[in-house]
Amino acid sequence: MQRIYGSFPKRRDPFASFCDGNEFVYFGLLAVCANRPVDLDRKSVCFPLHLQSEMMASSFGGPYRDQVLSIEEVSRSLPPDGLIYVKENTKQDGYARDPMFFPRIKRIPNVRFLSSQANTHKLIRRAQFIAFIAGWKAIKKGKPAMICSHTWFQRLPGIFKFSPDLDPMAVAEAVIDHAELEQATGNLVARGYEGLVFRGWQKALADFDPVKIADCMARAALGLLRGDI
Repeated sequence: MQRIYGSFPKRRDPFASFCDGNEFVYFGLLAVCANRPVDLDRKSVCFPLHLQSEMMASSFGGPYRDQVLSIEEVSRSLPPDGLIYVKENTKQDGYARDPMFFPRIKRIPNVRFLSSQANTHKLIRRAQFIAFIAGWKAIKKGKPAMICSHTWFQRLPGIFKFSPDLDPMAVAEAVIDHAELEQATGNLVARGYEGLVFRGWQKALADFDPVKIADCMARAALGLLRGDI
């Protein structure tokens, strides 16, 4: 990208890093996508992008930490009239969106890229299914999800692990029994251990005790390592 802010050296130009980096290109492309029309009457797949870098996408995603790769693979598995609405994450900025991110998406003929302001709830309601790096929010809303990562909930009802031979119609036609989902989720949670892995979540705990939490997590980790639990 050429400099557009004149000939001042970077040390004297407060906008140098913004205009030279990916941020300028990123927000320019988002502005182009912001008013793209959405035809909710067409058969479609909703693909909400994950925030990157974040554990779910960057660590659990495996080869699909490259989210465009997962979109390309899902696109190839759909019938010719299948449409994918790719929605940007509301917290994303130019960081971790490499220069080829948008050009690669643009080359996928059945993809429509939407800004982060698009109504996710409407997209999910009208979509045949949700494609994700992970899809916990989808199955909670009663929509089947095709996922491309290793996640703690990948064996729950309504979750389909992506593979090139997976029939997308089998995903689209899946019906989630809410009672079965609740039972499976309860069984899974019951196998967990008390603890807190992210400092920001402590605000949600009225009786947060850092010493107690640290002790619980240490006991669980030690028991797992020893094979006692």
